[in-house]
Amino acid sequence: MSRPYYRAEINRAFERVKALLHSEALGRGNGNAHYIDTYTGEELWSVDRYDYDHISPSEMVHSRYKERLTDLEIAEIVNIPENIAVTLRSINQSKGKKDPEFWILVP
Repeated sequence: MSRPYYRAEINRAFERVKALLHSEALGRGNGNAHYIDTYTGEELWSVDRYDYDHISPSEMVHSRYKERLTDLEIAEIVNIPENIAVTLRSINQSKGKKDPEFWILVP
């Protein structure tokens, strides 16, 4: 039987990664969070409405690897810094849970 998708482990790891990224952004912005939008290359600051995004959605990774990996292992893979984007909330909402390879191709 297939294991259901639960986000508990993923969310715990995601919160740790977001805190680390935010701390780094505060250092770059001298007390104001400063990011470069992963998808647009534009500067983002504390006052901008930005989100942290899993580039490869956690549900997609879980679906592909749930038969071979534990929830903790999936959470670790999904939350590597290279898979976390910082982007405008509107862009994140546009992407949603879509596979990034297909989302980026749709105008």
